[in-house]
Amino acid sequence: MIGYRAQRLPVVAVNRCPPVIRDLSALHGDMYAELLEIFRPGVTVREMIAATVDITRRIAPRSGPLAGLRASLILHGRGLGDDRPLVLTRLGGDPFYGATERAMDAAFPEDGVYICKPAISTADGAFQFAWGDTVRVTARGARRMGKMPHGVQVSEPVPFTDWPTDVTVYSHLDG
Repeated sequence: MIGYRAQRLPVVAVNRCPPVIRDLSALHGDMYAELLEIFRPGVTVREMIAATVDITRRIAPRSGPLAGLRASLILHGRGLGDDRPLVLTRLGGDPFYGATERAMDAAFPEDGVYICKPAISTADGAFQFAWGDTVRVTARGARRMGKMPHGVQVSEPVPFTDWPTDVTVYSHLDG
């Protein structure tokens, strides 16, 4: 079971989360759901990369700080022996790994299980949101195997007053 959880990509913000990250998270959720519908047996690596970029372009706002969103894709096996292909792209969809380039025409099989971790970024690259979960490829689209909610999980605002007191911290200013 741990192999299915080990590579997922949750997003956590401590105490607070910038609004732009929350907005990116919501748009990423829309993109992720559409991407899984496309992820079926016979779809190629090239088609998955193109879908990630195209869906993101289509759902991006036409104006404001999220206009011109860019996307990238990381997609691979779960470390259980069937890891290929390893899909790694830059924002915009260009592969940056030789094995990704060689696998562009590889088709995904039915019942293949992968970790799908697309990312979206503001046009200037200042903010990025990446999230992923283990999915199984089916004839009706990929199905998430995990139950982790999509999006950014924000911790409760709690002051950091319970630091250990039995730890000696060295500082070069101590002399």
